[in-house]
Amino acid sequence: MKNILITGATGFVGINIVRKLLEESDAYLYLLVRNAGQNSAINRMHKLLATYYLEIEQYNYILNRIEIISGDIVEEKLGLSNTAWNELSQKINIIYHCAATIHFNLPFNEAYDINVLGTKRVLDFADQCYKNNVLSVMNHISTAYVAEKISRTFFENELNIGQEFIMSP
Repeated sequence: MKNILITGATGFVGINIVRKLLEESDAYLYLLVRNAGQNSAINRMHKLLATYYLEIEQYNYILNRIEIISGDIVEEKLGLSNTAWNELSQKINIIYHCAATIHFNLPFNEAYDINVLGTKRVLDFADQCYKNNVLSVMNHISTAYVAEKISRTFFENELNIGQEFIMSP
């Protein structure tokens, strides 16, 4: 069984990766979720999962396949204690890094800290997992913006170079 860490699990892309992995694999999922105001990471994730898994038996099965970890990619060591960082980095085989901000109106430093430095912190964690000989795959899902008009012909001829979506494990 694979152990998978997912950042950004409360976002649109993240929750759909969580759902797909729960439904199509036997992997155990570790969900790094930040606290938001008065809502703890655990409460936020439970509320979100409950909207998708309405039947109590199905929901209880799902809860046995996940661990919600309170953390934040904008903090050193993902907001984890040294002990939690070390223990988790000895378990994780696959990482899906989906956490990011997509708000255009954030101050540059805040957006940079989340999208650039946050990704660096996740890569630092992936490096530690790799050094522990457990990491096999690191996936980074990023949202790209296009701020100019591009012809459909350009997209079809120049940008479409045979990419495909592969779901690991």
